[in-house]
Amino acid sequence: MLSIQSYGNAALKLLENGYTPIPIIPKTKRPSIKNWQSIENDYNQIEKLSSEHPHAGVGVLLNNLIVFDIDILDDKLSLLVKKIIINELKDTIERIGKFPKRALFYRRIGEEFRKKSTQSFDIKKGKARLEILATGSQCVVFGTHPETKQPYQWIEDSVLDTQIQDLPSVNIRQVGNIITQTEILLRNHVETKEVVRPIIKTSIKLTKRLRILILSYLIHHTMQIVHYLYIVVLFFLVLEIFYSYSPYKLYLFGGSGSGSAISCS
Repeated sequence: MLSIQSYGNAALKLLENGYTPIPIIPKTKRPSIKNWQSIENDYNQIEKLSSEHPHAGVGVLLNNLIVFDIDILDDKLSLLVKKIIINELKDTIERIGKFPKRALFYRRIGEEFRKKSTQSFDIKKGKARLEILATGSQCVVFGTHPETKQPYQWIEDSVLDTQIQDLPSVNIRQVGNIITQTEILLRNHVETKEVVRPIIKTSIKLTKRLRILILSYLIHHTMQIVHYLYIVVLFFLVLEIFYSYSPYKLYLFGGSGSGSAISCS
């Protein structure tokens, strides 16, 4: 019995809905066939592939179909990026692989373009970025996720329930706007611990140096003052001793009687 998530069951229905289904090696994200970029929306070709790869996972070729792949493991941040996308475009069908990562599906209008991406940012829960998968890429829609070992899940409707012409549209200008807004958001949530720590350490080192300089300055000048006081005291002691043994008495600290501070015996 074939699983509803197998290529044998889903491929022809996806073709009917306007998608180009690709067989995927089970429990991987890799196509089962070479030259998968050249698959066309041809009933006979898809039917043949269905019989040759009945148990394969299911991918879809991207060109007219555009996928916003929110590659973020922080749930709140992932939802904020989703909000940026649906505010710029409209709400759409959503596939979950490794939660809280998610993929949103749109229909391209206007100029064709290849995969685009924001910068990759380091946040608390790992790398974070938004990829816009387009011409030259494919996206797995059914099968088993290689990391979680669980089936891909859809929030309400899936590509089996939605024709490609019913998907909300997106053009290259809107993609640029979404990338800009998302990069601003992710940049504001970058992990900053590794940046802050050296600054704090440098600040502590500068404070210690400043204290040492101030202390050295005070010690130096205190020693100078003590040195000068020592010289002054020594000078007066020498004078006192000299005049104590001199025939002429000098009363430095006050003498007896009135008049001159010097008298004859």
